[in-house]
Amino acid sequence: MPYVAPRFEYEKFQVAIYAYYTAESGEGVSITGPVPSKSPLILNPYRKAEVWRYITYMFIHIGVYHITYNVLTQLLLGIPLELVHQWRVIAVYLAGVLSGSLLVSAVDPHVYLAGASGGVYALLAAHLAELIMNWSEMEFNWVRAIVLVILIGSDTGVSVYQRYFVDRVDRISYVSHIGGFVAGVLLGVVVLRNFRRHKWENRVWWTALVTYVFFVAVCVVLIIAPDLVRA
Repeated sequence: MPYVAPRFEYEKFQVAIYAYYTAESGEGVSITGPVPSKSPLILNPYRKAEVWRYITYMFIHIGVYHITYNVLTQLLLGIPLELVHQWRVIAVYLAGVLSGSLLVSAVDPHVYLAGASGGVYALLAAHLAELIMNWSEMEFNWVRAIVLVILIGSDTGVSVYQRYFVDRVDRISYVSHIGGFVAGVLLGVVVLRNFRRHKWENRVWWTALVTYVFFVAVCVVLIIAPDLVRA
């Protein structure tokens, strides 16, 4: 039986959970809120031992822009990738979610983390990886590259603003974007289909795999033993 792409069902749960916490807070819909900082799903810097949060934070969103952008981008980028690469896209997406939370906990350990931006950036980077590995076989490759730059720039701008210029204690880290992007590029090269394999791409494949494993290992060490590393 042929594989049937799941069409990124995650966004249904993300919208439902956002609606629930918006109603519960009583704040109503806004650009930068509400922030369900006490949710058992959000990555809480004071509850890092609750390991499920390193994945489940992707179901929590901060503000209507956050949820709208992530849901639409997941559909825009995820479905086309799934039609070509099937289950591999889900693997890259979840790796982006995990890598984002690991990097935040390692280098920006005192902020909350919410949203699917790690996964979204993994999808953006997966498109970039696909362009790199299949550039000569792609139609409109420059157009796709320009669109990716616009999407990345707009979301990064909003995230940096929320991190440094929104006057609230529970600001949200943008570092997950970097972690997701790293996972998307590296695992995109490793996991996604390569339409025509060249000899040089074998070296790129192994380099990407080793680099990603090293990245995850460093993040884990920084989380578990931050004082040891700083010493």
